[in-house]
Amino acid sequence: MAGQFIMGTFALEIGGTVVGFVNSVEGGAIRADVIEETLGPDGIARKHLGALRYEGLVIEVSLPLARELFDWTAQTWSGLESRRDVAILDCDFNRKVKRVRRCFQSLITEVRFPALDASTREAGYLTIKFRPELIRVEKGDGSTVVAKGEAKSKKWVRSNFRFALGGLDGKRVKRIDAFAVKQALSDDALGEARGEKTVSAPRFPDLSVAMSQKDIEGWEKWANEFIVQGNSGAEQEKSGSIEFLDASLKEVLGRIDLSGVGIFRIADAKGESSQDSLRDVEISLYVEQMALSSDPRV
Repeated sequence: MAGQFIMGTFALEIGGTVVGFVNSVEGGAIRADVIEETLGPDGIARKHLGALRYEGLVIEVSLPLARELFDWTAQTWSGLESRRDVAILDCDFNRKVKRVRRCFQSLITEVRFPALDASTREAGYLTIKFRPELIRVEKGDGSTVVAKGEAKSKKWVRSNFRFALGGLDGKRVKRIDAFAVKQALSDDALGEARGEKTVSAPRFPDLSVAMSQKDIEGWEKWANEFIVQGNSGAEQEKSGSIEFLDASLKEVLGRIDLSGVGIFRIADAKGESSQDSLRDVEISLYVEQMALSSDPRV
């Protein structure tokens, strides 16, 4: 049951609708704990199975997100306990369904964004982890999968992004390190919900940004006021956004709105004595809240 699946074609179904194809699928094991006990005078350990467990699944998807996946993620980030019935359709290269893994009452536990880098031409994929309450495996019916909106799909490249923050110059931002929004799960041991997973509030990550020394003046001024002078109240925090763009750099494939942003570190990147060009500046930002903005395709 477990393992990584990277061959063939894997379609994602949410709420009974096939919403698109995924780059890869991993996980989804059905397992039980092994309990070891020492019984009898021989001292030999006796083993038996404990609680049944369903491991989470990890999928890689490109931008833009399908509407159903976008809504599910946005609700999760807003703090709602948003559950979905999900299925992974394992298809052959003709997109005929050979096997179906149905994942009931699934919760998103992590959404990871890759490093954004102006110097790369590599395709970018979001890594989404979700944990189901129950997994059932079925034989495929051999039907051919056609994903809704597939013809409009565009592959996103990690260099195609735009960063903005509170009136500061973000045009020269070269890189944003990989970051992830996470939610922890715990077992509910009360009443009828016993054994079900519940989620904590989402935890939003810090951002690590690298940019050219040109036009850094505004950032240094903010850092001096916020860090050195201690003017770091909520009124000095900023709002902004990260936009993911198509190949033309005109169409927005997705956007994260940032709020409650503060700066807590600014430093020149490591440089060599023989280096002619200006060194980059590395900036660390905390973010109180992230939100997926309205689907740009609608």
